[in-house]
Amino acid sequence: MMAEGVPAGPIQLAGSETLARAYALAFTAQGLAFTRHADDIVARGLARIAETIAWS
Repeated sequence: MMAEGVPAGPIQLAGSETLARAYALAFTAQGLAFTRHADDIVARGLARIAETIAWS
C-alpha cells in the first residue's frame, strides 16, 4: 500500500478538524506518525509571508 515508502518523520497535518481527523485515522491505520497543527497555521504562515513582500 505504501508504494513510495515510509516518510522520514511525522506527517504534518493542517486544516479543518473534520479533514484532519479523517487523515489522522487513515495514518494511524497505516502505522504512520503525524503532527496535528492549529487550524489557522496556514493563514498565519501566509500572513507572515505577506509581511515580507514589498507591496507597491
